[in-house]
Amino acid sequence: MSVATIKHNPNISAPSGAKRSRGQPKFIPSTEQKNFVSVMAGMRMSHAEIAGVIINPRTQKPIDDMTLRRAFATELAAAKAKIKSLVSTRFYEALLRGEQWAINFGLRHFLGYRNEDVTFSLGGGTNAEDEGISVTFVRPSKWGRDEADKMASAKILGAPVLDYSELPDSKGFSKP
Repeated sequence: MSVATIKHNPNISAPSGAKRSRGQPKFIPSTEQKNFVSVMAGMRMSHAEIAGVIINPRTQKPIDDMTLRRAFATELAAAKAKIKSLVSTRFYEALLRGEQWAINFGLRHFLGYRNEDVTFSLGGGTNAEDEGISVTFVRPSKWGRDEADKMASAKILGAPVLDYSELPDSKGFSKP
């Protein structure tokens, strides 16, 4: 006598009138939840962080990562592109209005213009030179001699580069 193995065939439905229970009801996201996931995913928030704030109204508990990926697949896939599109559109509009910050940003980051002699003043305030603020760059004294020799005559943005060991103790610096 042989024992027959019976496998479940998902294509065959249960007898008529019989209900098949398959766990919990499917989570259906609201429009508000879809918009929230789209924005947060575009801002590079992790799936775990997003899922932790999406509350399932049936259980009153946060959804898990698998539910997030299943219920919000479209929003997660398009989120980064939506944010890039919004930022790019607003940047382009600022360029068309002639806003100086947008022009400067475009020149530096899209067209590659670099000029270290240019002083940027945002917000209409005075610049550091008018206020008497000076910046001195200090390199660590632990650098090897080759690097130290290269930096001895170097200037960064027109300011001299000092060796850490050259700083006086009276300035509040402690030497090793």
